Amino acid sequence: MVRLKMDMMKNNLTPRTGLNRRMKRYIWSLLALLALMQSSFVNAAQAVATVSKNIVAVNEVFQLTIVIDDNVNTSALDLSPLGEHFSYGRPNVSSGTTMINGAVTRSTEWRIALATKEIGEFTIPSFRIGATTTEPIEISSLKKTATQPKAKTPANLISKLITISIKTSCMLVKVSAIRSGSGLANR
Repeated sequence: MVRLKMDMMKNNLTPRTGLNRRMKRYIWSLLALLALMQSSFVNAAQAVATVSKNIVAVNEVFQLTIVIDDNVNTSALDLSPLGEHFSYGRPNVSSGTTMINGAVTRSTEWRIALATKEIGEFTIPSFRIGATTTEPIEISSLKKTATQPKAKTPANLISKLITISIKTSCMLVKVSAIRSGSGLANR
């Protein structure tokens, strides 16, 4: 104890100023720890699921979009829980990074075409992506009405494009045959 007082007097410190320095160091360490903890809570990723329609007809295609504000593995989304009540296509996945004034933001987005298999009230379940989850979404599926226009599915659009291109190419073949035939008559 005597030696401690001698050392403190040598450095122009009193027992009280040594305590103050230790307290200040402790408080600053505590504040730094709190600041680090707060920044980790602020940067926690959030996921949001939305649909283009909540009321649909049976087999009517609508869009499910899931966005997470983090750059995650694009195969991190498991769509198998949808299979019981919904038909779904392959997801369209995009991810991006933006930097504005030194602040970097990342996001990953999945877009999935869905259609209900039957009439009823269904729930799109919550999806777990990393440490975050989406909220479930309620969907009402109604009977398809006769006045409802036929849905433009990719198969319908492709068949129309093939029909148009075949008609166009047939017309070109006929026109070229007529021209070549008329050219021979003039010679």
